[in-house]
Amino acid sequence: MKVSNNGLVTTLFLTIITAQACKEQAPVSNVIVTTFAGSTAGYADGNGTQAKFNSPTGLTVDASGNVYVADLLNSKIRKITPDGTVSTIAGTTAGYLDGAGADAKFNKPVDVALDVNGNIIVADYSNFKIRKIDSNGIVTTVAGSTQGHADGPALSAMFYYPSALAIGQDGVIYVAEPDHLIRKIIPNGTVSTLAGNTINGYIDGPGINAEFDLPSGLAVDANNNVYVADYHNNTIRKIDKFGVVSSFVGGANEFGVSNGTVSSTLFEGPTGVAIDQIGNFIVSEIGNSTGAGYSRIRKVSSSGTVTTLTGSDKGYVDGTGGSAKFDYPNDVAIDANGNIYVADEFNHVIRKIVVKP
Repeated sequence: MKVSNNGLVTTLFLTIITAQACKEQAPVSNVIVTTFAGSTAGYADGNGTQAKFNSPTGLTVDASGNVYVADLLNSKIRKITPDGTVSTIAGTTAGYLDGAGADAKFNKPVDVALDVNGNIIVADYSNFKIRKIDSNGIVTTVAGSTQGHADGPALSAMFYYPSALAIGQDGVIYVAEPDHLIRKIIPNGTVSTLAGNTINGYIDGPGINAEFDLPSGLAVDANNNVYVADYHNNTIRKIDKFGVVSSFVGGANEFGVSNGTVSSTLFEGPTGVAIDQIGNFIVSEIGNSTGAGYSRIRKVSSSGTVTTLTGSDKGYVDGTGGSAKFDYPNDVAIDANGNIYVADEFNHVIRKIVVKP
Protein backbone atom coordinates (compact mmCIF):
# COMPACT_ATOMS: atom_id res chain seq x y z
CA MET A 1 0.00 0.00 0.00
CA LYS A 2 1.41 3.26 -1.05
CA VAL A 3 1.85 6.43 0.96
CA SER A 4 4.17 9.32 0.39
CA ASN A 5 7.53 9.57 2.11
CA ASN A 6 6.37 12.43 4.33
CA GLY A 7 3.58 10.34 5.82
CA LEU A 8 0.68 11.91 3.93
CA VAL A 9 -1.56 9.84 1.68
CA THR A 10 -1.10 10.86 -1.92
CA THR A 11 -2.39 10.13 -5.38
CA LEU A 12 0.56 9.74 -7.70
CA PHE A 13 0.08 10.50 -11.37
CA LEU A 14 2.98 9.20 -13.39
CA THR A 15 4.62 11.47 -15.95
CA ILE A 16 4.14 9.79 -19.26
CA ILE A 17 7.09 10.21 -21.56
CA THR A 18 6.12 7.66 -24.20
CA ALA A 19 2.57 6.45 -24.74
CA GLN A 20 2.32 2.69 -24.50
CA ALA A 21 -0.19 0.84 -26.63
CA CYS A 22 -1.90 -2.06 -24.89
CA LYS A 23 -4.46 -4.73 -25.69
CA GLU A 24 -6.60 -4.92 -22.62
CA GLN A 25 -9.04 -7.73 -22.04
CA ALA A 26 -12.39 -6.52 -20.74
CA PRO A 27 -13.06 -7.29 -17.06
CA VAL A 28 -14.91 -10.55 -16.66
CA SER A 29 -18.69 -10.39 -16.25
CA ASN A 30 -19.01 -13.02 -13.50
CA VAL A 31 -17.34 -10.69 -10.99
CA ILE A 32 -19.65 -8.87 -8.57
CA VAL A 33 -18.42 -5.87 -6.55
CA THR A 34 -20.28 -4.60 -3.48
CA THR A 35 -19.55 -2.26 -0.60
CA PHE A 36 -18.82 -4.44 2.41
CA ALA A 37 -18.39 -1.67 5.00
CA GLY A 38 -17.92 2.07 5.20
CA SER A 39 -19.55 5.15 3.73
CA THR A 40 -18.18 8.69 3.87
CA ALA A 41 -14.89 9.70 5.48
CA GLY A 42 -15.09 9.76 9.26
CA TYR A 43 -15.10 7.47 12.24
CA ALA A 44 -18.04 5.33 13.30
CA ASP A 45 -18.53 1.71 14.27
CA GLY A 46 -21.68 -0.05 13.15
CA ASN A 47 -23.00 -2.41 10.51
CA GLY A 48 -22.02 -2.13 6.87
CA THR A 49 -22.50 1.33 5.43
CA GLN A 50 -23.39 2.74 8.86
CA ALA A 51 -19.69 2.51 9.70
CA LYS A 52 -17.09 5.08 8.67
CA PHE A 53 -13.38 4.85 7.89
CA ASN A 54 -10.87 7.55 7.06
CA SER A 55 -8.45 6.33 4.38
CA PRO A 56 -8.35 2.57 4.99
CA THR A 57 -5.05 1.43 3.52
CA GLY A 58 -4.26 -2.17 4.52
CA LEU A 59 -6.29 -5.25 5.38
CA THR A 60 -6.09 -8.95 6.11
CA VAL A 61 -8.59 -11.80 6.67
CA ASP A 62 -8.55 -14.56 9.27
CA ALA A 63 -9.72 -18.16 8.88
CA SER A 64 -13.19 -17.27 10.21
CA GLY A 65 -13.70 -14.54 7.62
CA ASN A 66 -13.10 -11.57 9.90
CA VAL A 67 -11.43 -8.66 8.10
CA TYR A 68 -8.92 -6.46 9.94
CA VAL A 69 -8.30 -2.96 8.61
CA ALA A 70 -5.56 -0.39 9.11
CA ASP A 71 -7.61 2.81 9.32
CA LEU A 72 -4.81 5.23 8.48
CA LEU A 73 -6.11 8.70 9.29
CA ASN A 74 -8.17 7.52 12.27
CA SER A 75 -4.99 5.88 13.67
CA LYS A 76 -7.02 2.81 14.59
CA ILE A 77 -7.23 -0.90 13.83
CA ARG A 78 -10.75 -1.95 12.94
CA LYS A 79 -12.46 -5.34 12.62
CA ILE A 80 -15.29 -6.34 10.28
CA THR A 81 -17.13 -9.57 11.02
CA PRO A 82 -18.51 -11.68 8.13
CA ASP A 83 -21.93 -10.03 8.53
CA GLY A 84 -20.34 -6.59 8.04
CA THR A 85 -20.30 -5.39 11.64
CA VAL A 86 -17.44 -2.94 12.23
CA SER A 87 -15.77 -2.43 15.61
CA THR A 88 -12.55 -0.83 16.83
CA ILE A 89 -10.10 -3.25 18.42
CA ALA A 90 -7.21 -0.89 19.15
CA GLY A 91 -6.22 2.76 18.91
CA THR A 92 -7.45 6.08 20.21
CA THR A 93 -5.96 9.39 19.12
CA ALA A 94 -2.77 9.54 17.09
CA GLY A 95 0.36 8.95 19.15
CA TYR A 96 2.51 6.17 20.49
CA LEU A 97 1.47 4.10 23.49
CA ASP A 98 1.50 0.37 24.19
CA GLY A 99 -1.17 -1.17 26.42
CA ALA A 100 -4.79 -2.29 26.29
CA GLY A 101 -6.42 -1.77 22.91
CA ALA A 102 -8.74 1.04 23.99
CA ASP A 103 -5.80 2.97 25.45
CA ALA A 104 -3.07 2.17 22.93
CA LYS A 105 -2.02 4.72 20.33
CA PHE A 106 -0.83 4.39 16.74
CA ASN A 107 0.28 7.05 14.29
CA LYS A 108 -1.00 6.32 10.78
CA PRO A 109 -1.11 2.51 10.88
CA VAL A 110 -0.84 1.59 7.22
CA ASP A 111 -0.97 -2.20 7.04
CA VAL A 112 -1.90 -5.30 9.05
CA ALA A 113 -1.08 -9.00 8.84
CA LEU A 114 -1.88 -12.07 10.95
CA ASP A 115 0.85 -14.28 12.37
CA VAL A 116 0.56 -18.04 12.88
CA ASN A 117 -0.79 -17.52 16.41
CA GLY A 118 -3.53 -15.15 15.34
CA ASN A 119 -1.82 -11.99 16.58
CA ILE A 120 -2.35 -8.88 14.48
CA ILE A 121 0.90 -7.31 13.33
CA VAL A 122 0.73 -3.61 12.44
CA ALA A 123 2.98 -1.43 10.30
CA ASP A 124 2.85 1.75 12.38
CA TYR A 125 3.98 4.10 9.63
CA SER A 126 4.63 7.41 11.35
CA ASN A 127 5.91 5.82 14.55
CA PHE A 128 8.54 3.89 12.51
CA LYS A 129 7.64 0.69 14.34
CA ILE A 130 6.10 -2.73 13.99
CA ARG A 131 3.44 -3.33 16.63
CA LYS A 132 1.45 -6.38 17.78
CA ILE A 133 -2.12 -6.80 19.04
CA ASP A 134 -2.54 -10.11 20.85
CA SER A 135 -5.72 -12.14 21.34
CA ASN A 136 -6.49 -10.18 24.53
CA GLY A 137 -6.25 -6.86 22.70
CA ILE A 138 -2.95 -5.87 24.30
CA VAL A 139 -0.68 -3.78 22.08
CA THR A 140 3.11 -4.11 22.28
CA THR A 141 6.03 -3.03 20.13
CA VAL A 142 7.65 -5.85 18.14
CA ALA A 143 10.48 -3.89 16.56
CA GLY A 144 11.67 -0.39 15.80
CA SER A 145 12.87 2.65 17.67
CA THR A 146 13.39 5.99 15.92
CA GLN A 147 13.30 6.87 12.24
CA GLY A 148 16.24 5.59 10.25
CA HIS A 149 17.98 2.54 8.82
CA ALA A 150 19.52 0.11 11.26
CA ASP A 151 19.46 -3.67 11.51
CA GLY A 152 19.96 -5.51 14.77
CA PRO A 153 18.01 -6.37 17.93
CA ALA A 154 14.29 -5.61 17.66
CA LEU A 155 13.93 -2.55 19.86
CA SER A 156 17.14 -0.87 18.72
CA ALA A 157 16.56 -1.47 15.00
CA MET A 158 15.33 1.45 12.92
CA PHE A 159 12.72 1.61 10.18
CA TYR A 160 11.91 4.36 7.71
CA TYR A 161 8.12 4.61 7.39
CA PRO A 162 7.26 0.87 7.28
CA SER A 163 4.50 0.69 4.69
CA ALA A 164 3.59 -2.96 4.02
CA LEU A 165 3.67 -6.30 5.84
CA ALA A 166 3.54 -10.02 5.13
CA ILE A 167 4.25 -12.99 7.39
CA GLY A 168 5.60 -16.39 6.39
CA GLN A 169 4.48 -19.70 7.81
CA ASP A 170 7.76 -19.83 9.71
CA GLY A 171 6.79 -16.66 11.60
CA VAL A 172 9.18 -14.33 9.81
CA ILE A 173 7.73 -10.83 9.36
CA TYR A 174 8.59 -9.04 6.12
CA VAL A 175 8.40 -5.26 5.94
CA ALA A 176 8.49 -2.97 2.90
CA GLU A 177 9.83 0.55 3.26
CA PRO A 178 9.25 3.35 0.73
CA ASP A 179 12.97 4.04 0.46
CA HIS A 180 13.28 0.83 -1.57
CA LEU A 181 14.10 -1.75 1.12
CA ILE A 182 12.58 -5.08 2.15
CA ARG A 183 13.39 -5.91 5.77
CA LYS A 184 12.70 -9.01 7.80
CA ILE A 185 12.15 -9.75 11.48
CA ILE A 186 12.84 -13.33 12.58
CA PRO A 187 10.94 -14.80 15.56
CA ASN A 188 13.72 -13.98 18.05
CA GLY A 189 13.28 -10.31 17.11
CA THR A 190 16.42 -9.73 15.07
CA VAL A 191 15.92 -7.29 12.18
CA SER A 192 17.90 -7.55 8.95
CA THR A 193 17.71 -6.28 5.38
CA LEU A 194 16.46 -8.99 3.04
CA ALA A 195 16.76 -7.16 -0.27
CA GLY A 196 17.20 -3.75 -1.81
CA ASN A 197 19.11 -0.67 -0.81
CA THR A 198 18.25 3.00 -0.53
CA ILE A 199 18.89 3.61 -4.25
CA ASN A 200 15.74 3.60 -6.33
CA GLY A 201 16.16 1.56 -9.48
CA TYR A 202 15.36 -1.72 -11.16
CA ILE A 203 17.97 -4.42 -10.76
CA ASP A 204 17.39 -8.12 -10.17
CA GLY A 205 19.94 -10.09 -8.21
CA PRO A 206 20.94 -11.17 -4.71
CA GLY A 207 19.90 -9.28 -1.57
CA ILE A 208 21.18 -5.75 -1.23
CA ASN A 209 22.49 -5.74 -4.81
CA ALA A 210 18.89 -5.68 -6.05
CA GLU A 211 17.00 -2.42 -6.49
CA PHE A 212 13.33 -1.50 -6.09
CA ASP A 213 11.44 1.73 -6.69
CA LEU A 214 8.81 2.29 -4.01
CA PRO A 215 7.82 -1.25 -2.91
CA SER A 216 4.20 -0.92 -1.84
CA GLY A 217 2.71 -4.33 -1.14
CA LEU A 218 3.90 -7.75 0.04
CA ALA A 219 2.73 -11.36 0.02
CA VAL A 220 4.39 -14.66 0.99
CA ASP A 221 3.67 -18.04 -0.57
CA ALA A 222 3.74 -21.48 1.07
CA ASN A 223 7.42 -21.87 0.21
CA ASN A 224 8.34 -18.56 1.85
CA ASN A 225 8.96 -16.78 -1.42
CA VAL A 226 8.16 -13.09 -1.00
CA TYR A 227 6.32 -11.15 -3.71
CA VAL A 228 6.62 -7.36 -3.90
CA ALA A 229 4.31 -4.87 -5.61
CA ASP A 230 7.07 -2.64 -6.96
CA TYR A 231 5.01 0.48 -7.61
CA HIS A 232 7.22 2.75 -9.72
CA ASN A 233 8.70 -0.20 -11.59
CA ASN A 234 5.21 -1.38 -12.61
CA THR A 235 6.26 -4.89 -11.69
CA ILE A 236 5.61 -7.72 -9.26
CA ARG A 237 9.02 -8.88 -8.07
CA LYS A 238 9.88 -12.18 -6.38
CA ILE A 239 12.41 -12.75 -3.60
CA ASP A 240 13.22 -16.42 -3.15
CA LYS A 241 14.17 -18.07 0.12
CA PHE A 242 17.82 -17.35 -0.60
CA GLY A 243 17.17 -13.62 -0.97
CA VAL A 244 17.58 -13.52 -4.76
CA VAL A 245 15.30 -11.00 -6.48
CA SER A 246 13.75 -11.64 -9.90
CA SER A 247 10.91 -10.13 -11.92
CA PHE A 248 7.70 -12.15 -11.75
CA VAL A 249 5.29 -10.17 -13.95
CA GLY A 250 5.32 -6.74 -15.57
CA GLY A 251 8.26 -4.65 -16.73
CA ALA A 252 9.93 -1.46 -15.57
CA ASN A 253 10.49 -0.02 -19.02
CA GLU A 254 6.86 -0.40 -20.07
CA PHE A 255 3.56 0.27 -18.39
CA GLY A 256 -0.11 -0.24 -19.12
CA VAL A 257 -2.92 -2.69 -18.53
CA SER A 258 -2.37 -5.31 -21.20
CA ASN A 259 -3.30 -8.87 -20.29
CA GLY A 260 -1.86 -12.17 -21.46
CA THR A 261 0.96 -14.25 -20.04
CA VAL A 262 3.33 -13.30 -17.25
CA SER A 263 6.05 -12.74 -19.85
CA SER A 264 4.03 -10.27 -21.93
CA THR A 265 1.67 -8.54 -19.51
CA LEU A 266 1.96 -4.89 -18.48
CA PHE A 267 1.04 -3.33 -15.14
CA GLU A 268 0.93 0.28 -14.05
CA GLY A 269 1.33 1.23 -10.41
CA PRO A 270 0.69 -2.04 -8.51
CA THR A 271 -0.11 -1.20 -4.89
CA GLY A 272 -1.10 -4.49 -3.25
CA VAL A 273 -0.72 -8.21 -3.83
CA ALA A 274 -2.33 -11.29 -2.25
CA ILE A 275 -2.14 -15.03 -2.95
CA ASP A 276 -5.12 -17.38 -2.66
CA GLN A 277 -5.13 -21.00 -1.54
CA ILE A 278 -4.52 -22.41 -5.02
CA GLY A 279 -1.73 -20.05 -6.01
CA ASN A 280 -3.57 -17.32 -7.88
CA PHE A 281 -2.31 -13.77 -7.34
CA ILE A 282 -4.63 -10.79 -6.94
CA VAL A 283 -3.08 -7.37 -7.60
CA SER A 284 -4.53 -3.90 -7.00
CA GLU A 285 -3.19 -1.14 -9.19
CA ILE A 286 -3.63 2.49 -10.06
CA GLY A 287 -2.42 4.35 -13.11
CA ASN A 288 -2.82 7.38 -15.33
CA SER A 289 -1.98 6.26 -18.85
CA THR A 290 -5.62 6.86 -19.85
CA GLY A 291 -5.29 10.51 -18.83
CA ALA A 292 -8.12 10.38 -16.29
CA GLY A 293 -6.61 7.79 -13.98
CA TYR A 294 -7.84 4.30 -13.36
CA SER A 295 -8.16 1.84 -10.50
CA ARG A 296 -8.24 -1.87 -11.28
CA ILE A 297 -8.02 -5.33 -9.74
CA ARG A 298 -5.99 -7.82 -11.79
CA LYS A 299 -5.49 -11.57 -11.47
CA VAL A 300 -2.41 -13.65 -12.23
CA SER A 301 -3.56 -17.27 -12.37
CA SER A 302 -1.48 -20.14 -11.08
CA SER A 303 -1.05 -21.16 -14.74
CA GLY A 304 0.51 -17.78 -15.59
CA THR A 305 -2.41 -16.04 -17.33
CA VAL A 306 -3.15 -12.41 -16.43
CA THR A 307 -6.65 -10.92 -16.63
CA THR A 308 -8.46 -7.83 -15.41
CA LEU A 309 -11.09 -8.84 -12.87
CA THR A 310 -12.79 -5.50 -12.36
CA GLY A 311 -12.38 -1.76 -12.32
CA SER A 312 -11.96 0.98 -14.88
CA ASP A 313 -11.63 4.74 -14.55
CA LYS A 314 -11.50 5.89 -10.97
CA GLY A 315 -14.81 6.49 -9.24
CA TYR A 316 -17.21 4.73 -6.90
CA VAL A 317 -19.66 2.28 -8.44
CA ASP A 318 -20.73 -1.17 -7.28
CA GLY A 319 -21.66 -3.65 -9.98
CA THR A 320 -20.27 -6.33 -12.25
CA GLY A 321 -16.96 -6.57 -14.06
CA GLY A 322 -15.94 -3.38 -15.79
CA SER A 323 -18.94 -1.39 -14.58
CA ALA A 324 -17.51 -1.28 -11.03
CA LYS A 325 -15.22 1.59 -10.08
CA PHE A 326 -12.67 2.14 -7.32
CA ASP A 327 -10.67 5.15 -6.24
CA TYR A 328 -7.16 4.19 -5.15
CA PRO A 329 -7.49 0.50 -4.23
CA ASN A 330 -4.52 0.37 -1.89
CA ASP A 331 -4.54 -3.26 -0.76
CA VAL A 332 -6.24 -6.60 -1.32
CA ALA A 333 -6.88 -9.69 0.81
CA ILE A 334 -8.53 -13.04 0.07
CA ASP A 335 -10.66 -15.19 2.36
CA ALA A 336 -10.86 -18.98 2.49
CA ASN A 337 -13.75 -18.99 -0.01
CA GLY A 338 -11.85 -16.95 -2.58
CA ASN A 339 -13.71 -13.71 -1.93
CA ILE A 340 -11.53 -10.64 -2.39
CA TYR A 341 -11.56 -7.60 -0.11
CA VAL A 342 -10.24 -4.23 -1.21
CA ALA A 343 -9.14 -1.25 0.87
CA ASP A 344 -10.68 1.40 -1.38
CA GLU A 345 -8.80 4.24 0.21
CA PHE A 346 -10.11 7.43 -1.36
CA ASN A 347 -13.70 6.16 -1.24
CA HIS A 348 -13.14 5.38 2.48
CA VAL A 349 -14.78 1.96 2.16
CA ILE A 350 -13.98 -1.73 2.12
CA ARG A 351 -15.23 -3.41 -1.05
CA LYS A 352 -15.97 -7.11 -1.54
CA ILE A 353 -15.45 -8.94 -4.82
CA VAL A 354 -17.20 -12.26 -5.43
CA VAL A 355 -16.20 -14.30 -8.47
CA LYS A 356 -19.05 -16.61 -9.49
CA PRO A 357 -18.29 -20.00 -11.09
